Amino acid sequence: MSIQYKFKPGDLIIQEGDKADRAFRLLQGEVLVFKTGKDGERIPLAKLPAGSTFGEIAVLAATKERTASVIAVTPVKVDIYLDYEVDGLMKKAHPYLRALVTTLLKQVKTTTIQYVDKY
Repeated sequence: MSIQYKFKPGDLIIQEGDKADRAFRLLQGEVLVFKTGKDGERIPLAKLPAGSTFGEIAVLAATKERTASVIAVTPVKVDIYLDYEVDGLMKKAHPYLRALVTTLLKQVKTTTIQYVDKY
């Protein structure tokens, strides 16, 4: 069962490095996903529109640590899924889908690291 929540422009929704206990589905608005560089600068990774998900990488990862920060660019409305809900959905998924998600997570992490290392 998801929980709906609203954020104002500029609100920090996820902080890189924090423990992850929830994932988000963006119902309305736009968010910016970014990593913090060595000098404290924001390295933009993506602007996500309504219909996107975010926060799922850390929830699905074994470390449960946030890999990036997310801020609201516009007024935002989200569905929040707690980690145990996401875990339950994954356990019910077909083994192929579980393997696919695991593979995609590894690829996203590798690509993000390579991108950020260029800065």
